[in-house]
Amino acid sequence: MNSKSKTIFIVALLAVLSLGTVYFSKKGVDYRQQQLKELDNNYGRIDFTSEYGSYNIIPSTLSGKVGVVSFIFRKDDIDPLMIQLGRIHEQFNAREDVLLVTNVVRDPTDSIPYIDQIFERNGMVQDLSQWIMNAGDLDMVQDLARTGYFLNQIDGSTPIHIVIDDQGVIRNIYNAHNADEVRNMIQHITTLLPRKRDADIKVKR
Repeated sequence: MNSKSKTIFIVALLAVLSLGTVYFSKKGVDYRQQQLKELDNNYGRIDFTSEYGSYNIIPSTLSGKVGVVSFIFRKDDIDPLMIQLGRIHEQFNAREDVLLVTNVVRDPTDSIPYIDQIFERNGMVQDLSQWIMNAGDLDMVQDLARTGYFLNQIDGSTPIHIVIDDQGVIRNIYNAHNADEVRNMIQHITTLLPRKRDADIKVKR
């Protein structure tokens, strides 16, 4: 290949690479816009100045963070969903701006260290800086969901996750039993987080 041919080849290669960069950049922008569109819901805004019921979490704990708030209304669902939530926590544990808040049911006869027992039997340690769990009777958990988080449409038995942005806006609701919805939720959390070069999130599939 003579020098003229080499020059033409290099110019053509650079042109292809440039077009490829533009194409994939546009695909990335389009994907983010689609994600934001899916998150453009009007479920309400959490009042960070109020407390709800007798729970030991003050909503201001969520201020400035992306919150994953879960409601588990049946005891049989707790352990399977703990595994699911543990994976979510593991995926975002490098981010101080993500907080999991899990609300589960308990019976009056359950022992005092009920929450500790849930983590222990699932081989987990509660990280209070990133994962807070509350337990109460069914009426209390349902009331917290409907009154504190405006989830009047819930049936009170299907476990749900909600994602709240750093301004306290409820951006979406997900059926915790639906694997596709949970995968979408992880994508949505990533979309809502500011990009950090030293703590980039790789979505696990």
